[in-house]
Amino acid sequence: MGKVGKAIRATIAAAFILHGLAGPAGTQEHGHDDAVTQPATPSVHVEKMKAGNENFVRLHGREYRLVHSKGQQPSLIVMQCADSRDDLVTQAQLPPGYAFEMGVNAGNIINTEEASLVANIIYHLKHLKGQNRAYVVMGHYGCGGIKGLDEWEHLEPEIAKHLRLALPAKEFVEKQLRNRRLNVSEETRHRMIVEANVLAQIRNLMSIQQVRSAVEQRHLAVMPVISDINTGELHFGLPTLQQHGLLEHAKAEFGIQKWLQGQHRLQDQQLARLGPFRPQDRRMPAESRNFPKTRVRPTAFRRK
Repeated sequence: MGKVGKAIRATIAAAFILHGLAGPAGTQEHGHDDAVTQPATPSVHVEKMKAGNENFVRLHGREYRLVHSKGQQPSLIVMQCADSRDDLVTQAQLPPGYAFEMGVNAGNIINTEEASLVANIIYHLKHLKGQNRAYVVMGHYGCGGIKGLDEWEHLEPEIAKHLRLALPAKEFVEKQLRNRRLNVSEETRHRMIVEANVLAQIRNLMSIQQVRSAVEQRHLAVMPVISDINTGELHFGLPTLQQHGLLEHAKAEFGIQKWLQGQHRLQDQQLARLGPFRPQDRRMPAESRNFPKTRVRPTAFRRK
């Protein structure tokens, strides 16, 4: 065959082997399956993480030593989507030790049959005594998990089993659009489902007896948050459902109206006293000026 023919034959054989190893599951979400044919090179990631960590320690090492000496007492516990572009701690510039993750998965699903998730929740309630505690369930616009609900019959069984707990959100929105004869864009419909899903997951969270008791005794608050990954903006409410007059219906649909109503009134009153929030008006307390400017120490860290 000659050297050229043998080389071509070897290349084709290698391509088939790589394709077989990758299989259908190796195909990426947006069709960029050429990347999976390249061999993994973890050293690239190690170099990137090492360089970033060295810079992080240089900027924040003192802050972390102080946090470590105080122990872990997070005020927030967070459930958010696994989307790599979506992160509450980063988007809200929360200081270290402030937020505890109850879980991260596609579609920010709270499955009370998942032992590790429930264990995180109970651990936070029973062993971590942060002040003014709140549970945040955060969804985000553009969520691939929520969009996947429209292709239910084509999902892999494992993914379909996981996302089934988001189906009530889609069913609620479609029922409301149909009954009210609302004509909205596909993007608006998607945003409605994302927001309704946050309420559906809060219902699942409230089905845990220890959480429900803590909320009823006002030892704990539950907060819906929506992230817009196109802008990085966080919405501390459900603006699309509210805009179309569906918010209260959604709360009632998922049986969480009585838990959210009182605390939202209190939150609205507090926000009204603060006035409009403008990031450029934010000022660091004098005690924090020796710290990196991207972080503001909470009250517990201030010098006495």
